[in-house]
Order: sequence, then C-alpha cells, then structure tokens
Amino acid sequence: MSYRDKLDKSGPWKLLACDGGGIRGIISIEILARIEAELRKSSGNSKFVLADYFDHVGGTSTGAIIATLIALGHSADEVRDFYLRSGAEMFYKARLWERFPYEI
Repeated sequence: MSYRDKLDKSGPWKLLACDGGGIRGIISIEILARIEAELRKSSGNSKFVLADYFDHVGGTSTGAIIATLIALGHSADEVRDFYLRSGAEMFYKARLWERFPYEI
C-alpha cells in the first residue's frame, strides 16, 4: 500500500506510537519484532513489515528513530541491527552528574 493510499483511507486508522528511553529502545524493538513475526505468519507474506500494517507511525526520542525506520519500510530485524551497530554512538552512557557541565 502506498502512502497516498494510506492518506486516502477511510475508517479507523492503525497508529503505532513508540516511546523514548535511550538504548532501552531495544526492548521496544524486540516487542515490535514479535508483532511483525505474528503479522507475517497470519498474512502468509514473508516480506511483510510493520509499515504494511500501520497507517501512521510516530515516536519521541529513541522512539522517533524506531518510528522513522519503520515508516521507511525497514523490518524489525533491520531496526535491531541498526541499534546494535549504532547504539553506543547514539546513546552516551554517563552518570547523572556527568551529563551537566555546570558546577553545583
């Protein structure tokens, strides 16, 4: 289904909202991978991706990264691979007091 078909669709829309949480977004990805696997199984289409099911996808923070990749048609496996490759660079691990450069 093209994006134009989704915009012109009448009736209820299916919305996927992805929350933030930094590198913990990998938990959301695992849940989405399971949903995608179930949808593939029920549709009989081995190439089925979440973008084929949801009409709108959005998110905040790390959820926006996940949502963007899903909206672009990437599979949950591809999103997981991206996080595993790039997570350390995207999400700097620092103690709370190291995150603020100000003297207290």
